[in-house]
Amino acid sequence: MVSRTADRLARTLLRLAAARQPSSLRADLHREWVAELHVLAAEGRPGPLLAYALSLAVSRPAAAEPLAGGTSAAKRVLTHAVLVLLAPAFCYGLAVVSFIGMGVLRDLLFPAFLDHDVVYRLQAPSATVLALSFAVLVGWVSWWLGTQGPLRGVRLVALVVLVLVAATEALVNAVIGTEYGRATAVWLPGLLIAVLVAGRQARRGRPGRGWLLGAAIMAVAVDGAIVAQVAGTHAEDLTWHYAFAPLWLPAALADWSFGLPYPTAAELFVIGDRATGMPQLVLLLSAYAIGYAVGAARPAQAVAPSVAASDPDGSPAEPSGSGSAGTATSA
Repeated sequence: MVSRTADRLARTLLRLAAARQPSSLRADLHREWVAELHVLAAEGRPGPLLAYALSLAVSRPAAAEPLAGGTSAAKRVLTHAVLVLLAPAFCYGLAVVSFIGMGVLRDLLFPAFLDHDVVYRLQAPSATVLALSFAVLVGWVSWWLGTQGPLRGVRLVALVVLVLVAATEALVNAVIGTEYGRATAVWLPGLLIAVLVAGRQARRGRPGRGWLLGAAIMAVAVDGAIVAQVAGTHAEDLTWHYAFAPLWLPAALADWSFGLPYPTAAELFVIGDRATGMPQLVLLLSAYAIGYAVGAARPAQAVAPSVAASDPDGSPAEPSGSGSAGTATSA
């Protein structure tokens, strides 16, 4: 037998897992899971018991009830659609909050530093850190939305996400009058490629690799977007050193050339002026798009890793297991 603490923890995880399932399946699934839990507990295996319960708690829920099943299913789909539709606008709001937080932090640091240049140099890094923190949150929430939503298929998800991001980008640019057309023409196709790659990796059961590849593709795309946005800008005493263009993205995020001779102070000023807030914004939008794609494209987990499917007559099958497990259950 396992300890009472392990048993209670496993049962709590099972209740959490059952709460995430469709209401029509919840009771049957929980009953089957508890039966399997009894088998593992009787064998005195706390490690596999907790691993089993944890896998159910974090696995993807079973297929949701069909829309014809009732009003509650329709409400869930509608709520999901509204959240996905508003998510890109929410990312814009978080980008604005990041820069507001930058200003608040700057005002708080002014009295602490006699050299105000130090405070000014901390502005861009602080906005980037805030945006990165928000991006982690956005990525997790959008991943969860993807696992819960009705959208399936890597290409369909990529198309929907791209249309929503592009429409929001066009609307915001029209309202506030920003001129990021050349940059958008570079990073938006990059976002499509990143979402497709991340989704396909997640579909193959490698969501972590999907995140990494998607992030790497977007880093290249945003760096290219900065180059497209500032290329050809003329200013007094300004010479562009395009050989160092791969450093323009980290330089824009940190407002610093990291001790290297390029980009120069003049180049940094123009990059910051012509691409203000764009890298931080794309960071948030990318977290939303890639997170949703990875969540929606994940292969469906088995409802219970060691529980067989229901019998044709609808009665739940007995938990699968070895002969000793069956003996333990009957005991």
